[in-house]
Amino acid sequence: MMEYTLIIPAYNEERNLPSLLRAARRIAKRIIVVDDGSTDRTSEVAREVGVTVVEHKRNFGKGCAVISALNKCRTDFVVLMDADGQHLPSEIPLFLKKLRKCDVVIGNRFARKQHIPFHRWLANKIIALLTKSRTGVNDPLCGFRAFRRKSLPELKEQGFNIELEILFKAVESRLTICEVPITVKYNGVRKSKTAGLLRGAAVYAKLLLYTLNWLLSKPHLFK
Repeated sequence: MMEYTLIIPAYNEERNLPSLLRAARRIAKRIIVVDDGSTDRTSEVAREVGVTVVEHKRNFGKGCAVISALNKCRTDFVVLMDADGQHLPSEIPLFLKKLRKCDVVIGNRFARKQHIPFHRWLANKIIALLTKSRTGVNDPLCGFRAFRRKSLPELKEQGFNIELEILFKAVESRLTICEVPITVKYNGVRKSKTAGLLRGAAVYAKLLLYTLNWLLSKPHLFK
């Protein structure tokens, strides 16, 4: 049986976390939730379910949360999952199966016909269009993914660029990258729509700039 750690970065997810963690505990033995400076009961509800919790005193960003968890976990194999309930823990075995022959496995939300909010679809498609010929990945922004820690160079990105950093460093290191179709459930994610759209626009702009910078700074990789 492959030993792995499930890492879940979380920010103000007290409503979504309990059901996600109960489902995850049926699949994963080792779970680390990083409360990235939440102002609600994220840490408390995670502890009530009985998982390991790392607390940040303030909101440093998703990348910082992932790095904090990587510094704490002791397994080489890692699975990352978002805390908002869009991912299904029951699909973790799909990643583990692929991880036996790949260094990095990324979920593909677009391999199945399912509802994906337009702004998420558009942002991902733009970045995928720019990078697919060089990465082979259809869903570069998917937060559901797995990788071997020993294969991947040290991660440094503090914010949402962490997902692209994982992908780009895997490409730079000539690692084997695989995809696996996944199910997403955005209808069950409880967030403020207005706040989500405004925040999302700023995040996607940073992701696009990060992508363009990587493409322009690494031309030697793609000759």
